[in-house]
Amino acid sequence: MRSYSAYIVPNQVPEPGPDGVVGTSADGPLVTIYDYAPAYRGSGFVAQQPVNRPAGREDHANSFEGTVTKRGANLFGETSILLTKNHRWIVGVPQSPNDNFNPLDQTWGVTFRVKVAYSAPHGIQLSANELVFSGVPGQRTYLFRGLPQLSTVTIPLERFGSEKGPIRQSLDFRIGKRITFERYHLEGALDLINSLNANPAWTTNYASGPAFNYATSIQGPRTARLSAIFGF
Repeated sequence: MRSYSAYIVPNQVPEPGPDGVVGTSADGPLVTIYDYAPAYRGSGFVAQQPVNRPAGREDHANSFEGTVTKRGANLFGETSILLTKNHRWIVGVPQSPNDNFNPLDQTWGVTFRVKVAYSAPHGIQLSANELVFSGVPGQRTYLFRGLPQLSTVTIPLERFGSEKGPIRQSLDFRIGKRITFERYHLEGALDLINSLNANPAWTTNYASGPAFNYATSIQGPRTARLSAIFGF
């Protein structure tokens, strides 16, 4: 009920830079934030209503994948690469001019995979699987305070993808053995997941302030797993 056109009051505020502190050498240029007119103040102008996205604000992505496979009597190998070009709106339905700051995700995502499996004598199975992902993209934001009507508003200050986490990878190994008893079989396996104990960040905080660029979640640790299958 507080329409886009209600945001007609411009406020020029300093951009504090990644440290979140105004008045340092890291400060950026002034940012113009739009507040709504005082006539639209109060809970009487707040309501929930489902709406469709405006025309031209649809998300889409284009991908290309290439795969090479080697098959043999006892050896299997496969490698693939997946490239994805994103076109995603950070805010699907803009409710104010403040939603138009760096609104698009146009990043590339890359996934690389290698898998090798070998059938050794005596029913022993060996395999390895390597997964590599490109770093998770993001953008620096800042929570501006002290606006007359809005009070606070979070503004993305960089294009999406200006910040990027580290490359993520995981190397897994498996050794297994199969024993056959006429119509039955028993399989046992030992998996070593994330065998290199890699710990890159999967999510990172990009809000300006003391915790800027801190990892908020990392890859799980090296894990050993035993499994058994009985078939009949």
